[in-house]
Amino acid sequence: MPLICLVRHGQASAAAEDYDVLSELGRAQAAAAGRELARRQLRDPHLVSGTLDRQRDTARLLADAGGFKGPLRQDARWNEYDHLALLARYAPSSQEGVRNLEGRSVQDLLDHALLAWMRDPHAPGGETWSAFAAGARAALADLTAAL
Repeated sequence: MPLICLVRHGQASAAAEDYDVLSELGRAQAAAAGRELARRQLRDPHLVSGTLDRQRDTARLLADAGGFKGPLRQDARWNEYDHLALLARYAPSSQEGVRNLEGRSVQDLLDHALLAWMRDPHAPGGETWSAFAAGARAALADLTAAL
């Protein structure tokens, strides 16, 4: 029976100039996920990632650590939403110092912005929640159909 394992990318470099880079912890997390999947003896895994650097790097590190030899495919429908754009649109006061906030404060702002985005049927200048969710569902359906 086919099995789908969804693995989120490893920790990104939140405080760095380029957020789309795995931190050292994120690199270790990706390798640990690969070793765990190898331990579970998955047969002929199909590895698919989004197109963001942190997603592709996680997939590559996971594959290397797990000894998976198949191709690493990419599908932009697995990309994350742009959290900084959402914060700018739906929690504009956060833009002044969002990189200086920590843990719970950032999550509270993001939760507020996500709820506002989900309720906005138009999302001027960006993708609506409905379109984003439809893309993710279609990516999963296509992956399932290919198994």
